[in-house]
Parts: sequence; C-alpha cells; structure tokens
Amino acid sequence: MEEKYIEPIDHPAEPASATYAWYVVGVLNLANISALVDRRVLTLMVEPLKQDFGISDVQVSLLIGISFSLFYTILGIPLARLADAGNRRNIIAVSIALWSLFTAICGMTKNYLQLFSARIGVGIGEAGLTPAAVSLISDYFPKQRRVMALAVFQMGIYMGAGIALITAALVIKLASVKAVWHFPVIGSLYPWQLVFFYIGLPGLLISLLILTIKEPLRKGLMYRQIASEGPREPVSVSFRDFLIYLYRHRSTFAYFYGGIALLTMVIFGFSAWVPTYFIRIHGWSTVQAGLTFGGCIAVFSSLGAIAGGKLSMFLAGKGFTDANPRVPMIAALALMPAIIAFVSMPTSTGAVLCLIPICFFGSFQIGAVPAALQEIVPNQMRAQAIAVNLFIVNLIGAGLGPFVVAIVTDYLF
Repeated sequence: MEEKYIEPIDHPAEPASATYAWYVVGVLNLANISALVDRRVLTLMVEPLKQDFGISDVQVSLLIGISFSLFYTILGIPLARLADAGNRRNIIAVSIALWSLFTAICGMTKNYLQLFSARIGVGIGEAGLTPAAVSLISDYFPKQRRVMALAVFQMGIYMGAGIALITAALVIKLASVKAVWHFPVIGSLYPWQLVFFYIGLPGLLISLLILTIKEPLRKGLMYRQIASEGPREPVSVSFRDFLIYLYRHRSTFAYFYGGIALLTMVIFGFSAWVPTYFIRIHGWSTVQAGLTFGGCIAVFSSLGAIAGGKLSMFLAGKGFTDANPRVPMIAALALMPAIIAFVSMPTSTGAVLCLIPICFFGSFQIGAVPAALQEIVPNQMRAQAIAVNLFIVNLIGAGLGPFVVAIVTDYLF
C-alpha cells in the first residue's frame, strides 16, 4: 500500500451566502474592536498611572508591552493548535469572556504588581481570538475575496485603538471631578481605574453574540491518499508537522515573519508613546491627546486597512502573484519619511498633519499579511501560521517597540 500526501486544495464545502459571510466578519470585527480597546487603553494613562503608582517610563512600557505580549504570544500557539483541530467559534467566545473579565479586574488593582498580573490575564484571553478568527473567515470567503474580508476584520484593530483613546479620555474627564472615587466592596478607585470597568464588562455581551456564528466546513485541506486509486482522507496535522512545513519553506517564512516583525516594532513603538509625546512636548492635556490621536486612528487607520486590501486585489488582478507581500513593503517605505517629519515638526498642528499618513500607512498591510499566510499553508495549519506570526510580531513589535522608546527617554534624553 502506498501512502502519499496531496497539497491543499479547496474542498467543495457548501458555500455560505455572501450576506451571512459578511455578518460573520462584522461580528468578529466587533470582537476585534473590543480586544484592541482593552489592549491599548493604557497608552493614555501613562501620566496618571505614574503619579498614582509611583512608577517609571520603563515600568509603564512593561505594562503596555511585555506583561500583555509575552503570554499573548506564548499561549497563542497552543490555542491556535486547538483552533486548527477544533471548534473555532467556541474558542473565540471563551477568549472574549476571559479578557473582558481581566480588563475589569485591572480597574480594581491597588499596586503595580497587581496591575501587571491582570494585564497578563488580558493577554491570555486575547491570544485565542486572531488565529481562530482568521482561519474561520478564510473558510467563508474564496481566495480572491479573502483579503478584503480580512482587511475589514483587522480594521477593528484601528477602530478599537481609536475608541480606546477616545473613551479613556472622556471617562477620565468626567471622573476627574473627584480625585478618588469610593465604592462598596471594591473600595477606593482613581478616575483612570474606572475606565477599565466601562470598556471591559461590555465584552461579555460580545462573547454571547459570537455564539450566533456557525462553525463553517473547512476548505483548503491537506489530504492523505492510500494507493493511487484509494480514497482521500484529511490529514491530522501536529505542531511538529507544522514546524517541518516551516523548515521546508524556511526562506519564505524567515523573510516574511522577520520583515513584518520589524515593521510592527516601528508602528507599536511609535503609537504607544504618541499621546505622551503631545502631553510632554506640546503641553496638551490627556483628553486633547486622546481625542486627537484616537480620532486619527479610528478614521485614517481604518481607511488605510481598506485601501491596502483594495491595492492587493488590484495588483492580483494585474497578474502579480506576490500581491499580498508587496503591500507591507509599500507601507514601510511610506512610513519612514512620515515619522521623521512628525518628530521634526515644531508645532502641534504640523505633528497632527503628519499623523494622517502615519495612521493610514501604519494599517496598510493589515489585511494582506494574514491573507498571504492563508494562501501558503494548508487549512490544518492556518491558525498556527497566524499564531507564529503573532508570536514573533508581538514579542519583537509590541514587546520591544515601546520598551526601546522608553529606554531612549529614560537614559538618553
């Protein structure tokens, strides 16, 4: 008997209606917004957090970066393995409930160590979202429309980041009528701590909404065939099999993962400190910095995500087989002069104008990157490919980006 493996092909699964497929994207986009709100809200709390907990820029950077990204990246891989073999919808629903509860717990912390621990919980919960969601969306859309669906899903990153800044700014403004708030059972809370309750608890409702999504039949499976005329059976892929696949195509994955990680380090390092930059350099208030930067992200980063998806589809239509990888390359080239111009501006007005192209091109690649990965791996490896990308990107990008900037501000300037 001869056993052989057949490369991934589109399994003739029963197609979902276009309307329902976009409903799935919409619900998952809402989950992504919730995740980014909970993840990014700390970037507007740097100054009050330092004052109330008596911590340094480096300690704040660890809260923003390592506390979240370390466990987010490490647990992302085993959770992705579950998503490649099990029910992706249920994994997403449980993940949302978990990170929402830990976000609310962040609002009850009394010291730096407690807040650091709660942020770890947020990272653990959010680790289950993106790999499972990207894999699930890929089974609802054909290859030629997949990049746009993923761009819309990933647009939630920027909508969430913008909403986080705007919500935090407004809640802090309203809550600042008192220096400290007193509640039964919970005790005394600073105004910035109230933000975590407002943004965390609604996530539990989104978790229930996820249960309205149907788990789709998987497409693009890798099959095993016994003998030339025998029946085909889907292959059960272990993480070891996935690592072997990566090794066989190591040049492709090394350049792809490495390039995206470095690009993300620039984007995360820049965006984590923008509100603080306006507060320290241009004398803005926390509310003004949050509303301005949050508005730029919500509008121009969302537009950039869609434009990047459109460009990828345009290039593919012109016969470029590497359309998706070209998009992040274009984004990186456009970001360099925009960031240099931003830090060189003598006025806040000039700096804000520079934020527009930075926000636009900072999100340009967000749909093309997962779409590219979904094309080069079989279905049984899709979530794991995304998880490894998130592992590298977040460890280098989210983990080191804000930290490098903090080292520069604490020890060089």
